[in-house]
Amino acid sequence: MAQPAPNTKDWKAWFEVLPPHPQAHFTVIGEVEVNNVADSAHLKVHQPQGINPKILLLDLTITLDGEGFPKKFYKQVRLDMAAHAGAYTDVEIWWEGKKIAGVKVGMIA
Repeated sequence: MAQPAPNTKDWKAWFEVLPPHPQAHFTVIGEVEVNNVADSAHLKVHQPQGINPKILLLDLTITLDGEGFPKKFYKQVRLDMAAHAGAYTDVEIWWEGKKIAGVKVGMIA
């Protein structure tokens, strides 16, 4: 049975261009509500990507890393990768096959 999507907030995505490198550093961050102190949130590139190559699709997952104890709170999730500046205009966050969040991509030069 599918788990309900967690609450999320404060999504940001940006390219950081560091001359003289042609590649940019691309970062996506957000906050994900977890139910256990041992929970970890993860982002990975969705496969296959959608029909618009300017929209990066990312899958959000949560894993329990140890015993921990129940506590509901927000944890940061982050994805860093190399990409050409301007490769993406938007990022969509997906949970078990459904879009749960979206963010416009910015640039830091």
